[in-house]
Amino acid sequence: LLIACANVANLLLARFLSRDQEIAVRAAMGASRLRLVTQLMTESVLLSLIGAGAGLLLAVWGVDLLLGLGGPDLPNAGTVQVDRPVLLFTLGTALLTGLLAGLFPALMVSSRGSSGLRVGPQTSTTGRSRHLLRNTLVVVELTLALVLVIGGALLIRSFQTLLTVEPGFRQDHLLTLRLTLPESRYPKVAEQTVFTDRILSRIESLPGVVRAAVVSDLPGDDAGIHHDTAFSGGESLEPGQEPNAWAREVSPDFFDIFEIRLLEGRFIDRRDREDSVPVAVVNRSLAQTFWPGRSAIGEKVRWARQEGKTWMTVVGVVDDVRYRGLDREEEIAVYTPLPQKPMPWKRWMHVVVETTGPPREVLEQVEDAIWSVDPALPMTQVRTMEEVLDASFEKRRFGLLLLNLFAGLALVLAAVGVYGVVAYSVARQTREIGIRMVLGAHRRQILGRVLLRGLGLVAVALGLGVFLAMALARFLESQLFGVHTTDPVAFGGAVILILLVTLLACLMPAKRATKVEVVAALRQA
Repeated sequence: LLIACANVANLLLARFLSRDQEIAVRAAMGASRLRLVTQLMTESVLLSLIGAGAGLLLAVWGVDLLLGLGGPDLPNAGTVQVDRPVLLFTLGTALLTGLLAGLFPALMVSSRGSSGLRVGPQTSTTGRSRHLLRNTLVVVELTLALVLVIGGALLIRSFQTLLTVEPGFRQDHLLTLRLTLPESRYPKVAEQTVFTDRILSRIESLPGVVRAAVVSDLPGDDAGIHHDTAFSGGESLEPGQEPNAWAREVSPDFFDIFEIRLLEGRFIDRRDREDSVPVAVVNRSLAQTFWPGRSAIGEKVRWARQEGKTWMTVVGVVDDVRYRGLDREEEIAVYTPLPQKPMPWKRWMHVVVETTGPPREVLEQVEDAIWSVDPALPMTQVRTMEEVLDASFEKRRFGLLLLNLFAGLALVLAAVGVYGVVAYSVARQTREIGIRMVLGAHRRQILGRVLLRGLGLVAVALGLGVFLAMALARFLESQLFGVHTTDPVAFGGAVILILLVTLLACLMPAKRATKVEVVAALRQA
C-alpha cells in the first residue's frame, strides 16, 4: 500500500506539474489556495476510488484463486470472502490512499499561485524541491520493493532447504485413514484391542496389501499428546517439573511399515499384550537425555500423571524421525503397544496400509473390511502418506506464495515509478538534450547520462533496502528453516533482480532521449 501511495503521488505530481499554467490562471482569476488544493485532492480521491472499485472486482475472482492455491487444509478458508467489512475497509483505504497520495503534490503545485504564469510552453526543468520530492518517492518505492523481494527470496531459500530434509520414515505406497471408536461400544482398552486385531487381520488378507498397522498419530501430521515423564535412575522431580515426552501407541508392524531404523533392542511385537509385562520403545533423543552414555535397554519409564503410575520396561531404541513435520527437530518420545495403552479415552487411531500399487486403488476394499467389523464406524482423513507430508507444507507454501505475490507487485510498481521519473525527466529536458547534441554530445553519452540518473536512485534505494531488510528479517525468523536471516544468496539475488528490472525501466526512456530531433528540440525555446 505504501508503494502504491508513493507511485500514485509521483504520477499525480507529474500530472499536476503539467497543468502549471492552468493552475496559475485559476489562481490569477481569484481561486484561493484552499480551492485549488480541494480540486486537486478531489481528482486524487476519485482516482483512488476508481482503482478500489477495479480492485474489488479483481478480488472477487482472486480470492477463490488464492484459496485454491492454498490447498484444502488452509485454516479458516471457508470464512474468507468479500463481505461488508471488506467493502468498508476498501472504501476507507481508498479514501486514505487518495488523500495521502494527493496531498503533497497538491500543496506543492498550488503553492506558486499565479506566479506560475508563463509566456509560451514550459520547457525548463522542475524546481529543486519538486525534483527532490519525486526522486524521494521513487527511492521509497524501490526500498520497500527490495525489502519484500528479499523476504520472498528468504522464504524460497527456506522452502528449498526444507524439501531436501530426510524425514526418517517411508512415505510411498502407504494409505492412511482415521477412525474414532465410540465410547458406547468401545469403553475399555480390551475392546479396542479386539477391534484393531480384527480389522488388521481382514485388511492384510486383501489382494494388493502387504501389511497394515495402527498408530495413534501419524508421522508428519503435527498432532499428538505429550505427558510428564519419569524415568529410572533419575532424580525425583516436583510434580509439573518432569520432562514432557510424546506418547505414541502403535501396533506391531508399525516400525517396519514406516521403515524406522532400530538402533538397539527390539520393536514392539505381538507378544506385547494387555496381560504381559508393560514395555516401551523410546527414540534416540529420549535415550540420550535420560540415560546418557549407557544402554537404555532394561531401563524403565512411566507417565508421571497416570493413575497407578505403571513402570514400562524399555525394550528398544529407534532413530529420531521428523514426526511433527520436516521443519521440527524430533523431541523425546515413547512408543507403547496399543493393548497396553494406559488411557482408554484415547479412542482415535490411524490405520496405515502398505500396498503393492497405488494406495488409493485398495481404498474401497479397505473400507469394506473395516465396515465388515463395525458397519456404523465413520472414516475420516483418507490420505496417502505423501499427501500427509504435503499438507504439512501448506501453511509455508501459502505464506511463500503471498509474500512473493506482494513482492512481484511491488517490483512492478517500483519499475513503473522509475520509468515514470526517468521518462518525465527526459520529456522536460528535451531542449537541454538537443543543445548538448548540437555541442557535440554523442548519442551514447546521452544514453549513459540518462541511465546513470535512474541508476543513481536505484543505488540509494539498494543501500537503504538492504539495511532495512536486515533489520526486519528477524520477524521472518520463525518462518525460516535452515537459512539465516542475512542469507547472502537471498540478498544478492534480490539486489540483482531489482537492478535488472530498474535497468529495463530506465532503458526505454533513455533510448527515447537518444532519438531527440535537434531542430525540433531547439524550436521549443
